Amino acid sequence: MVKFVHLHCHTDYSLYDGFMSPESLAERVALLDQKAVAITDHGKVAGFIKFSKACKKYGIKPIFGVEMYMSHDLSIKKIKRYHIIILAKNNEGLKNIYKLVSIGHKNTAYNFPRIDFDILKKHKDGLIITTACIAGEFSQMIIDDKVEEAFVFAKKCKEVWGDDFYLEINYTGLEDQKKVIPYILKCGKELGIKVIATNDCHYVSKNDAKFQQYKKSISIGRPIADNERDPNEYYVKSYEEMSKVFNGKKNWIECLHNTIEIADKCEAEIVFGQANLPLFNIPVSEEFEKFKNTQFSKTDEQSYLRFKSLEGLKEKELDTKSGYLQRLEDELETIRFTEFDRYFLIVSEYCDWARSQGVRLGAGRGSCVGSLVLYCLGVTGLDPIKYGLSMERFLYCEAEYRAGIGDFFSNQENPKWESQNRGCRTREKTEKEKDLEKRLINTCKKKISDIKISDTEKNRLKDELRFFTKNLTLIDDLMEVMKYKQSYQLNGDINRCNSYLFSLLGITDAKADLSKDFNFTFVVDRKQSRISPPDIDIDFEQRDTILQHLCKIYGEDRVALIGTTNTYKPKASVQFAAKAADVTKTNNPDEKRFSSLNDQEGKRLSKMMINIPNVTLSQWLG
Repeated sequence: MVKFVHLHCHTDYSLYDGFMSPESLAERVALLDQKAVAITDHGKVAGFIKFSKACKKYGIKPIFGVEMYMSHDLSIKKIKRYHIIILAKNNEGLKNIYKLVSIGHKNTAYNFPRIDFDILKKHKDGLIITTACIAGEFSQMIIDDKVEEAFVFAKKCKEVWGDDFYLEINYTGLEDQKKVIPYILKCGKELGIKVIATNDCHYVSKNDAKFQQYKKSISIGRPIADNERDPNEYYVKSYEEMSKVFNGKKNWIECLHNTIEIADKCEAEIVFGQANLPLFNIPVSEEFEKFKNTQFSKTDEQSYLRFKSLEGLKEKELDTKSGYLQRLEDELETIRFTEFDRYFLIVSEYCDWARSQGVRLGAGRGSCVGSLVLYCLGVTGLDPIKYGLSMERFLYCEAEYRAGIGDFFSNQENPKWESQNRGCRTREKTEKEKDLEKRLINTCKKKISDIKISDTEKNRLKDELRFFTKNLTLIDDLMEVMKYKQSYQLNGDINRCNSYLFSLLGITDAKADLSKDFNFTFVVDRKQSRISPPDIDIDFEQRDTILQHLCKIYGEDRVALIGTTNTYKPKASVQFAAKAADVTKTNNPDEKRFSSLNDQEGKRLSKMMINIPNVTLSQWLG
């Protein structure tokens, strides 16, 4: 029987205050045989998607939450901030969390997103509230010997949230915690408020504590003094370890069991497979109305995007230049197929609004500058054709292509493809796509080199390979399936594919019946999986101004999902880690192995490092 779940956890989406990924958190909880876990990053919901998928992978119930900062007066920047834990009881609560995070980022002070009690009360529906750690307002009042005021605060919260308000205790050895806990238990008993126990988790295991200290060093920009070091107790503990912390005291152990009550209450879920973009209001225009009447079989949003793009092309005097109009039409068709017309219009709208308010914009960063549509809309500032930039790195059309692999054993087909249905322009294959073909051929050759196959099997293999080369990204899917056979989740029963190729590669257990056709309905539908739009990276001079406009036009519950996470990259930060941690001066014997990590060495290391996805700072430092 499960007796405890963690309801206060920080992942690496808390930036410098969390040292575990959503997946490692879910994996650890599954190993501990706990049925649920909450994510409560500081003022961010960016980790929700990965967290939800990770929990589903490990059979854990996800609880979506956030640890927000509360202040009494949001008009004052230099004012005390308090922590508060907010959990989503249902999908209405999840929406309210999105709203609170958006509002919080409109009221930042020194990069801390803040709300006040009135704002929290206004969006109270579907939420479960706890008093958080010793940085919470209730605990801070106890620490400041304002016990009566603390009890009044708890009573006020109880009146608003009723049985969905909980007091929270955690103990990691701090003196302030020893002082606060007895008063929390007393308040709970006197006011009829249930108390829960948490561990304020920041990393998976005890061994990760030192890396959390390094991140803390980076955040404050200097080495941590010995008296500033946190206890190495903020890890994801088992029920037995939590019980040991509270020395088996009956009323304290009951606080552990109360976490199950909250887990049972929380039923919020994130639905995948559907776009969640806000509505876009098309401005009334006589010119557009005339233009729209000429656009057959197109939605209003598709027509308006084409209308604005053609206008921009004409304004830039590129409409008569060779190749520009065809490139624009190709990109618009790709956008239409991927159904991101509304997304492009929304980005274009707030970029136009920013310029009208005198806000300076950058020319764009990353692959988005390869889009002629974005250039014509005025979102980016570079002509992609002039500089030879490709749209396909940013967004590409998943069309059905002519087979390019040809006869499996001779491979003499035309090295070009063309669209059959989607309207994509014929062009040369990229080196990556050629490489994918070769990899698939070579893999099959290795498999059949030691066995004899009949002419029937040979022809069947050719047919199946030709199918995959109608859309080369399917080969990418196939290679991924081969690499992660044990964990890859396919649509439907893969053994029903009746594939000789899959049987040959060991992907399926069933032997193919060559008298029947193969059926690759399992293949990942890339159009459906591409719910998340591509990144359009634009630098703004006044971020808060843009954020307020987005909240006003598109709704606070939507804007929280598009904020940047400022993800912590090892190459960009290793020299800062070396400078801040300055481990050459530490007296801790466990850290002596980093004695060469000084400022100069950090700069040297950062030049050597390459940006590899999913490589953490701890792996480089370790």
